[in-house]
Amino acid sequence: MAEATEKEKLEEFIAGTLERDNYDELVEHLFSSFKTVDYAATRIRELKEEMEEASDDEKRDLAQNLGILLFATGRYSEAVQFLEEVKRRKDAAFFMGRAYLELDNPDEAISHLEKSRASDEDFAADALIAEAYCRQRDFEQAKEIVAKYEDTRADDPKMLYLRGRIAEIRGEYGEAIEHYEQALDTNPEHRNALFRLAYNCDLNGEDERAEELYERCASIQPTCIGALINLGILKEDKGEYEEAVECYRRVLAIEPTHKRTQLFLRDAESAVDMEVEDQHRRGLPEPPDILDAPIDHFELSSRSRKCLDRLGIETLGDLTRTTEEELIKSRNFGEASLQEIKQLLGRNDLRLGGAVKENSDDNPDDSEEEAESDEAAKLNLPIDSLNLSTRSRRCMDNLQIATVGELVQNTEKDLLQMPNFGRKSIEEIKMKLSALGLELKSE
Repeated sequence: MAEATEKEKLEEFIAGTLERDNYDELVEHLFSSFKTVDYAATRIRELKEEMEEASDDEKRDLAQNLGILLFATGRYSEAVQFLEEVKRRKDAAFFMGRAYLELDNPDEAISHLEKSRASDEDFAADALIAEAYCRQRDFEQAKEIVAKYEDTRADDPKMLYLRGRIAEIRGEYGEAIEHYEQALDTNPEHRNALFRLAYNCDLNGEDERAEELYERCASIQPTCIGALINLGILKEDKGEYEEAVECYRRVLAIEPTHKRTQLFLRDAESAVDMEVEDQHRRGLPEPPDILDAPIDHFELSSRSRKCLDRLGIETLGDLTRTTEEELIKSRNFGEASLQEIKQLLGRNDLRLGGAVKENSDDNPDDSEEEAESDEAAKLNLPIDSLNLSTRSRRCMDNLQIATVGELVQNTEKDLLQMPNFGRKSIEEIKMKLSALGLELKSE
């Protein structure tokens, strides 16, 4: 009976006029159960059909209701399409501005939110405009708006959050985190504060807390797309590819044309397939390590075998750790035996460990040339050869870094300017380069 009542209440809103004043109550009834969400989806389809038959005035009223209802369900691009038809209405302009903010288009958001102001001191609109300025990294404009409400709204969670945003843009991260925590103490479901706090924890390598905050953020309706994307990346970094796939699918259920998420989803699904294949392979017996193979298993002349016995060489691994010079010094070990050994190793893609180049003493620059050639080979390695985490690899893609040589041309500061690239990723990059004897460009 309670579910039917919620449906009836939801229908009362949809049948009336949806606007700023009743939006929060609409969302409360909309997400009260799965049935009400499903009912809203059905009513959206019906309202679209009704628009085709409606007169001009009725069509405009339906466009506003449809746009706000679509926004409430997280379908921001569709919401903009319908609200565009009535954008001169202040309520429509307000939700258009909010939709553009969700779509990460702060320029359009500011334009529409400015037009939506109900008065000179419209805190709801101004707080959103300040957020849009923060996304443009224009903290001076945002500060002006905050100063306007300093006396009347000092303890409002939106104000606490905006102070945090401004501090974060200025690089005062400790102060920013403190303000976000204060905003959440006042309103535990402040979606933007949850997201920014999660994002800062994420960059600082506090993965567990970041994950918990992103999950809280993504659970608030309408869903925060950014929280789901970043949550998916964290899941991938932990190797939880199926959970990452679920996050990306949730984003595409809201925004089917979100190109970045489409790419992330393909990557994660490929990783799931590879994981299944690996599990299958792990079920098969491990192939023997060729280096552990006893020398007795291979066809060798009696002379060669006796020489190897005298040297205590029992496996192919022992043989690869022996130099050509050591073998030749052995009694009765001649050129024929040496060639036989080399052929045996060659058939198994191995070689003697310390073969000396001819005339090496006559070419003192050879070692330098080899070192230069070795470094050039390392610099030409594809970036994929570093086996970076999902987050770091995607940052390399965004910077269009294809080789190790291109990577070492960057400083730490260059990399840290990339979104989602924090100290944890820097340490990973430095460790991988160090293993190659390389390092990032100094500041």
